[in-house]
Amino acid sequence: IEFVGTLGADSIVSTTFDYIFRLSGTQNVSFKNLTFYSPNDNYLVWMRNQTQHVTFENCAFIAEPTNVFSSALLVASGNAANPNVAGNNANFITVDNCLFENGYYGISLHGDVAVNNTEFNLLNNTFTGQYLSSLNIRQADNVFIKNNTINTGTTNNFGYGMYLLGVNGAQVNANHVTVEGTGILVAN
Repeated sequence: IEFVGTLGADSIVSTTFDYIFRLSGTQNVSFKNLTFYSPNDNYLVWMRNQTQHVTFENCAFIAEPTNVFSSALLVASGNAANPNVAGNNANFITVDNCLFENGYYGISLHGDVAVNNTEFNLLNNTFTGQYLSSLNIRQADNVFIKNNTINTGTTNNFGYGMYLLGVNGAQVNANHVTVEGTGILVAN
């Protein structure tokens, strides 16, 4: 299934729900040239329940500036209210040439200690204005983070450009990270 729009002209907006798109066990879907927007403190796209082979290309994920924990733009989590709930949430996800603006997290991908999620390709993206972390990736294998620009633009000196916890087989190359806090944190 392919959702194709004209970037800037085709938007998916939500003002009342906890998320705009929920992908639960979804497979083989791509989103191209779409803008996802919400003025509320919620998720824009939520992946859960073994969602696989999903691609976002030339998309914009835009929220209002916030310091609310539950605000994340692209999420793989086992819970609609907490972006850090473990589970076999998503595998084989590609995000290429997308814009992530504001939110508490830009991308928050959370696997499980028993079953790490696998194969995240985060390429050529721009992150601005995230309150805590632009990339929050936990319990994952084979994570490729290349050619991304991260500039939180906030004065939050305890935030992160990239927060990688329990990530195996990560390749982090040619990224430009500008933050007040920690640029890249890697921990097991």
